[in-house]
Amino acid sequence: MTNMLEIKDLSFKYDINYVFYNMNLNIKKNEFVYLIGTNNSGKTTLINILKNYPYDGQIYINGLEMCNKNSEKINKTMNIIDIDYVKKCKLTNMEEEITCEKSSDVLKDYELLQIKNNFFNKLSFLDKIKVIIFLNLINDFQFLIIDEIIDLLEYKDKIYIYKLIKKYQKKFKKSILVISNNSDGIIYAKRIMILNKGKIIFNDILNNIEKNDNIFNDLSIKLPFIVDLSIKLKLYNLIDKIYVDEKRMIKDIWRK
Repeated sequence: MTNMLEIKDLSFKYDINYVFYNMNLNIKKNEFVYLIGTNNSGKTTLINILKNYPYDGQIYINGLEMCNKNSEKINKTMNIIDIDYVKKCKLTNMEEEITCEKSSDVLKDYELLQIKNNFFNKLSFLDKIKVIIFLNLINDFQFLIIDEIIDLLEYKDKIYIYKLIKKYQKKFKKSILVISNNSDGIIYAKRIMILNKGKIIFNDILNNIEKNDNIFNDLSIKLPFIVDLSIKLKLYNLIDKIYVDEKRMIKDIWRK
């Protein structure tokens, strides 16, 4: 499987202080990656570099090196959805945008049928995020970076959005990078990364968190309840894997 995003030996500094020094990172095609970064980890700088900050090293998007001559093709491949994107987004005809052949199965899941006739600027923040993520999932962008906007929602709304991203990321074969300051959505991702002080200090699948939970503890990153419970129950040999569904966990325990 080839990479959608490949970062090689990325270095960047403000004045004399390096934010990144020879950092490497990759995201495969059709992969859902969840990157956690606490304060001053470098995640905002990473987004700014992908938006067009100067840097040392090499960055490739779907095999194309980031440079002026490839910018038009890259802009058709990748979209960064952050708070600035939400604030600047203006949909003049939301019904036309939302109602299309590709959207029919998705509308009901995203609960957009009742809001498609409204004006975008009249929507709640949650509905704006739902509309924006929905439209980006069904459009021609192959690679979506969703930067911290889901963190601004209430917990139940976060989980609702993460479930839908996972479902339609697979259906429409998108590469997704979610950047967050917490671990609320890690159970929906294929791979999890932690960025700390400009370095990737964790890069693995959910089932291997148990071996590295000290990293999460050291950074005061609270694990989702079901993951934390799984780790504790594994210590007593009551289960043998990390669960993402409480009902499934209870069923398996009772079978034993």
